[in-house]
Amino acid sequence: MKISFHDMSAEAAVAKITSNLSGRQLGELVSLELVQNKLQVVVSKFGTSTFSFTCQNQGKGCTFELNSEKIAFAHRAFKNEVIDKLANVVKTSGGDLIAPYKG
Repeated sequence: MKISFHDMSAEAAVAKITSNLSGRQLGELVSLELVQNKLQVVVSKFGTSTFSFTCQNQGKGCTFELNSEKIAFAHRAFKNEVIDKLANVVKTSGGDLIAPYKG
């Protein structure tokens, strides 16, 4: 999975996604943490799943690329549904899905 924000820094993109998640059911389950050039997306409920993305700044924009994941047993059946919902939030936040999730 690869996501691009053409006109936002990584910090601004994460802030926008977090803002768009608030008030949604998905927002109660998902948290995002950006540290240096790594983004951790954590899904917590009946276990914890973690998606790790590397971040590259590109001019005014940035790109996030999934490089590892750790899925809780209880989440395996719903993993693709959560990924799809998160991808929709990314799109409403101004991001583009460059490469789909291949999990």
